[in-house]
Amino acid sequence: MTSRYTPALKWVFPVMLLCLALPLFGWRSMTDAPGGAPSTAFNAEAGMATLTELLREQVPHPIGSENNHVVRDRILSVLRGAGYEAAVDAKLHCTAEFGCAQVENLIAVRRGTDPSRAVMISAHYDSVPAGPGASDDGAGVAIALELAKELARRPPTKNDVVFMISDGEELGTFGAEAFASTHADSKRVTVMVNLEARGTAGPSVMFETGPGNANLMKLYGDAVARPVANSLAFEIYKRLPNGTDFTVYRDRGVIGFNLAFIGRASLYHTPYDDLQHLDRATLQHHGDNAFALVTALADADLAAIASGEDASYFDVFGRLLVQWPASWNLPLAGAALLVTLVLVGLRRRDFTLGKVGWTIAAVLGALALQGLLGWLLTFPLGRWPGALKLDHPMPWPGRIALLMSSVTVAVAVGGLLARRGAAAAATWGVWAWIALCAVLLAAFVPGGAYALLWPAAAFAGAALLAGWWSLGAFLASFLGFALMAFFWVGHMTMFESALGFPQSLIKSVLLTPLVWAAIPVAARAMDHERTGAAIPLIVSIAGVIAASAAAVLVPAVTRDTPLGVDLVYYDDGAQPPRWGMLSTDLDGGEFPDAAGFPAERQRHYALGTRAIVGRMKPATPLALSVPTFAPAPSAAPGADGARVLRGTIHLAKDAVAGGLTVGHDAGVLSVRVDGQPVWGEEDLRGRSRSMRLAGVSGRDVALELTLAPDAKGPVILYQRLALPATSEVRALQAARPADATPFGVGDCAIIMRRIKL
Repeated sequence: MTSRYTPALKWVFPVMLLCLALPLFGWRSMTDAPGGAPSTAFNAEAGMATLTELLREQVPHPIGSENNHVVRDRILSVLRGAGYEAAVDAKLHCTAEFGCAQVENLIAVRRGTDPSRAVMISAHYDSVPAGPGASDDGAGVAIALELAKELARRPPTKNDVVFMISDGEELGTFGAEAFASTHADSKRVTVMVNLEARGTAGPSVMFETGPGNANLMKLYGDAVARPVANSLAFEIYKRLPNGTDFTVYRDRGVIGFNLAFIGRASLYHTPYDDLQHLDRATLQHHGDNAFALVTALADADLAAIASGEDASYFDVFGRLLVQWPASWNLPLAGAALLVTLVLVGLRRRDFTLGKVGWTIAAVLGALALQGLLGWLLTFPLGRWPGALKLDHPMPWPGRIALLMSSVTVAVAVGGLLARRGAAAAATWGVWAWIALCAVLLAAFVPGGAYALLWPAAAFAGAALLAGWWSLGAFLASFLGFALMAFFWVGHMTMFESALGFPQSLIKSVLLTPLVWAAIPVAARAMDHERTGAAIPLIVSIAGVIAASAAAVLVPAVTRDTPLGVDLVYYDDGAQPPRWGMLSTDLDGGEFPDAAGFPAERQRHYALGTRAIVGRMKPATPLALSVPTFAPAPSAAPGADGARVLRGTIHLAKDAVAGGLTVGHDAGVLSVRVDGQPVWGEEDLRGRSRSMRLAGVSGRDVALELTLAPDAKGPVILYQRLALPATSEVRALQAARPADATPFGVGDCAIIMRRIKL
């Protein structure tokens, strides 16, 4: 039987695809830095000139290294040349989370007319051992220095501006912890702007603020010309274990903005994080945002900047920031749900028990089908299960495949509902479900509610106005779907910074709200259609297959988006040394086979206590220095039988870093380093702990262990060293493919020795 919606079928499906295509291209603001003239006094060319001078040799400069001292002195020279009394704040600082490090923070202050409160701009100058750190975080340092020069030329602002160039961030925010814990200037900091990077390109994203951010977000919206921010990202990030220097201050009640760019993440922490790969448009956008925010805050009333209200917000293609009080979310979502339920009551003739059942099955079935298709797409899109990459050299086939698979689910489920005569019931039922989900998000994750709230409110409002019309509910559904596409296609692009195509299962499930909104549109368009309903399904399936085939044909790694592979030499002093590897891919790509690693996996204890499974091979012993512990004369045990073991740790002068690992049943009750408490009994009970020692190579460091009467260890002291250029090392490094690169700690030797208790 030909449906009265047959003419609609000819345009609904193409327009649905258009609703997906437009935001897919519009949300390029999530992946590409905006071009155009600068919107502030920051000039990217001047910033690049400063950065080039700081990193003239383009070599890694981890904390404590001679190369880091060179960068330190160049930063001080720039600040002092601009007229600042820049100082080095050096101290050994310990934290229970990361361990201990000798940091050298660089601090300068631009005095304002009211010294009671201060704005701080923060960036870190240390790099990882594998890369020169031009983006992470040389770009942030250069921007801060350019801002320091600019403010030095201007009349004093209302508030002091503190320039905090921290050390030791890469190994655990040591510099920020030291400054926040002990420095007098930290007590005056009310609000801050932190500059970070997790790649070498992309827009400058404002991904984290803090509680009570309504006034902050109003300032952000007014000051920043090209905003890229949404409150869902903030809700997600604050629930993750990740942290930056901003986290240190946020946990102490300081509010502000955390800015980072995250494009080309495969170059993050690699030798390719150099001047040549830093995108100039990214540097300009990052600098514009930092200049705009710091200069606005420098003259703001900081006593009133904190608010008792949180904001919900999102940007529109990097052009406009939409924001409103988060307290509105629950009433608005509740109103949308109430209106939808009232309209359901007025349309109760469309409902039977069977149709309600089909609607519930559609909602749950769509989620299940999304999961199934996502799992199937994991292979062609992500080379399942090997890769863990967060970016892809050619992402468009994967993006199209994920969206077309969602269209496939919506068309299949919508067509089934239409054949069962449940299209009208599904329209109201699905949107009532979406509105209920919006209420739950508004109650428990308010910053993320907007992605369901505004589509649900749009449907409810349009249906209330036009629901009496025979096509009113259909058009209201289409409006809700269009808004859902705007938000969730953008979120799909945003999730690429945390979920690569190997996680297509998760990405597909996260697109389920988009599918829910598409189901009523597809169902009403195909209501009672017997022949034409197959065409959209065939087209969408063909789109999935074609995009997936393209994804298989394009390379997953290239020289510009390489695989991270480190060669690691392990020597624990108890068994023959072995070669292993660390990789951003679970299997290490082609490297293990090319380097002669056997196929079978072996259990290995990294740093002496943590069991991992990987491919290992025997190594020719290397003549490398070992870390040492020199015990001091022991004291008599206490009344409870506990005793104290004191002595000095010594890491080799050429050690990149080191650390201490305590087994879960070692019998260690507490650990102190250089007189500072690191772990107590609660920290050590029932679990292994590993701490880092950074910036202390070549010197003696005091260690104190309180031991239970039956303490048996293990307590492992280790150090990381650069690999010597032996013939075996050179041969293994030559086996690394051209599309792979060292990352993070880089190629290294880990030398472990047990401390005798």
